[in-house]
Amino acid sequence: MTQFCARLGLTAARFCLSAWIGAAVLFVVNGVRQVRHPAFDSTVKDHLALLRFPPYYLFGVTLLGMAACGLLAACLGQSRSRRTLLALGLVLFSGAVMAYDYQRVYSPIVEILQAEGASRPAEFVTLHNQSKQINCVHVGAALLAAILVCWEPRTRMPEDRELSSTPDVGR
Repeated sequence: MTQFCARLGLTAARFCLSAWIGAAVLFVVNGVRQVRHPAFDSTVKDHLALLRFPPYYLFGVTLLGMAACGLLAACLGQSRSRRTLLALGLVLFSGAVMAYDYQRVYSPIVEILQAEGASRPAEFVTLHNQSKQINCVHVGAALLAAILVCWEPRTRMPEDRELSSTPDVGR
């Protein structure tokens, strides 16, 4: 049973981490296209940001949380490898960075964007740049975790053993 839970946990972590990386990349690509679109004025762009980011954080927290649970199940089962433990640490780090971003960077940006008609203070540019850097760190950590859990260690296949034990004839 513990073997089954460990395998199920790793499968869930692989799925959730891959889904989160794809969702985050799609979010960024879509967001950049909207911000650069000439038909949208600054008020529309502000509204789009206020509409887009809550689902971003909700999806991120949900998928990272499910990945962490899956990796924890794998660690409690029979998959307590260094790679699994490192992946769990990276997922927890990614979630902590995302929580910091939400509290310390995104929430003040929301206050600035909700003040319609007001000019943006210089603090907005600083917060926006921090958010971009912080999101690169948190998505990068999740990507590293995904690579760790998706990359299978090299194992020799039976046909490899047969070929390696066969003497080279005629060479």
